[in-house]
Amino acid sequence: MVMQEGLANVSLITDSMTIVRMRIEPQIPRKRRGDVTQYEKGMSRFFEQILQAVLNPNNVNFAVIKCLILASPGFVKDQFKDYMMKEAVRRDLKIILDNQSKFLLVHSSTGHVHALNEVLKDPTVVARLSDTKAAGEVRALDSFYNMMNEDPLRAYYGYKHVKRACDQ
Repeated sequence: MVMQEGLANVSLITDSMTIVRMRIEPQIPRKRRGDVTQYEKGMSRFFEQILQAVLNPNNVNFAVIKCLILASPGFVKDQFKDYMMKEAVRRDLKIILDNQSKFLLVHSSTGHVHALNEVLKDPTVVARLSDTKAAGEVRALDSFYNMMNEDPLRAYYGYKHVKRACDQ
């Protein structure tokens, strides 16, 4: 899950693809001088929508997932995790309380989906997902990009070029 103030993308990373399950984008009022109550209410509604997305078994199935990555710039991920844990205790949400060890907080530069690439390269995420196929694919893609930066003439695109490369 990558998020920022007013935007959250709930994604499922499978063996072969990344599926965006839900995009949450509510309006959050700006902070006013001397009055932040509307802003706090807006953030609370935003966090509640994210919590409902996490509790939906179609989006997050805790029996299947290895970990739930919460990524954001700044402190949004920390604020959401605090909110989620307080609500789990208050509402007695056993599924959240039992799976606390699966939550992983990571920094990202933005809350948009393209930040997933940056998140998956983070060393803590790589260590946590080391036995999954997604981590292997990230390593393979990194080695491919490094090879292309070092020797761009090794790229073949057409049928004849690929056949010649295979023969070599």
